Amino acid sequence: MSKKLTNTLYALLFAALVLHPHFVDHIGPIARPYAQSLVIFLLSGITYAVYRLHRWEIRRNQVLQDSLRVSEEKMADSFAYIGSVNRRLPLFKQVSTDLLATYESTKRGKKTIFDNLLAVAVNSIAQARWGLLRFVEVNTGRTVKEFWHAGKEDVFSLPPVSNRELLASRGQTANNKGMNGLCVITTSDKEACVQGFLVLSARSDGLKDGHSLLQALVDQSQLFYKYLFV
Repeated sequence: MSKKLTNTLYALLFAALVLHPHFVDHIGPIARPYAQSLVIFLLSGITYAVYRLHRWEIRRNQVLQDSLRVSEEKMADSFAYIGSVNRRLPLFKQVSTDLLATYESTKRGKKTIFDNLLAVAVNSIAQARWGLLRFVEVNTGRTVKEFWHAGKEDVFSLPPVSNRELLASRGQTANNKGMNGLCVITTSDKEACVQGFLVLSARSDGLKDGHSLLQALVDQSQLFYKYLFV
C-alpha cells in the first residue's frame, strides 16, 4: 500500500466520520442515535484496520531495508576481501616456486627460505611489528628451529615465548589463539612430531583479513621444514 493511497483512505474515512450524521437517519428499526453510533464504530474499526496494515507494511519495509543493507555490507566486505587476496596472491609464488628456484643446499640457504617466509608474513600480510616462526618437538617441548623478524626498534624488546604455551594453543579455536596479548597461528598438521608456530605481535593490523593467508603460509613453512630438515 503506497503512502498516497494510505493518506487518501485516511482522508475519506475522516470525511465519512464527520459527515455521516447528515446522511444517517436510521437503520431499519434502529433509532438514529444508535445508528450513528454504529456507523462511528464501523468507521473506527476500518480506520484502525488501515492503521495496522500501514504499520505492518512499514515494519516489513524496514526489515527489507535492513536485510538489504546487511547484504550490501557483506558484499562490500567480500569484494574487499577478494581484492585483498588478489593483491596478495603473487606473494605465494614468491614464497613457494621462486624460493625453491633460488634455493641453495646450504645452512645459510635454508635459513634464507624461512627468513623470507617470515618477512612476507610479518610485513606484507599481518603488518605486524615483529614475528617469530618456531618449530617445536611435541613430545619434549624442545625448540628445534627458530626464526625472528623484527624492525630495528623492536629487536631488543621481543618478549619471551614459552613452548609449553605454544603447544597448549593448539587446542584453541582459530579466533582465540593467543597468549599474553600475542597472536599464535599453528600448523594444520597435528600429527607431525615437530610442529610449526607463527607468533605475531599484538599490534597486527592485517590479522583479521589475512588469517587464512597466514595459515597457508604456516602450512607452507611446515612443508618446507619436512623437505629441508627431515
